[in-house]
Amino acid sequence: MKKLLDSMIDYAKKRNVPIIDDPTKQYIISLLKTRKPRYCLEIGSAIWYSSVIIAKEISKWDWTLVSFECSYPSYMKALTNTKNSRLLNMILYFGDFLKFSHQLLPDQIDFLFIDAEKASYLDYYLKCKPFLHDESIILFDDVIKYKQKTAPLIHYLDHHNIPYEHKQLVDDDGVIVIDSNSSFRTG
Repeated sequence: MKKLLDSMIDYAKKRNVPIIDDPTKQYIISLLKTRKPRYCLEIGSAIWYSSVIIAKEISKWDWTLVSFECSYPSYMKALTNTKNSRLLNMILYFGDFLKFSHQLLPDQIDFLFIDAEKASYLDYYLKCKPFLHDESIILFDDVIKYKQKTAPLIHYLDHHNIPYEHKQLVDDDGVIVIDSNSSFRTG
């Protein structure tokens, strides 16, 4: 698996494909190990680097990742990476997540990772909201670097008193986490 992940990092660097950085990867793995979510959803999988990391971790307790990607070249590369990963607990869909039927989503979402079009973060969250529950973990990537684009999401969370936390994982970027099991209560 390490060889595949290393080749994906190399591919992403050479082609300027955005993938999660190592601190974000480690943070995701830590969350998954601690909480052991069953049904995971990823919006914005690119070449499936983060997907492979999530799917590998949750395969230990035999659960599934559903992922959406709207870039056709990335989707095609993701299909190859899926085959090479030999992980069978991943489902990848091509297209705009907001145009997909709710029927493709799991009945409940235990872990939601959003790393797609930053200006649409609020729309993605609202579409997923009916499938979230009190124990769901929601992670939005790149929220510091793209603060202007993610402002509607932050405004919505603040306006609706939804507890969240900014986690700066690298010098210029980080994530927003919504997790009812955390001790934070404000943004």
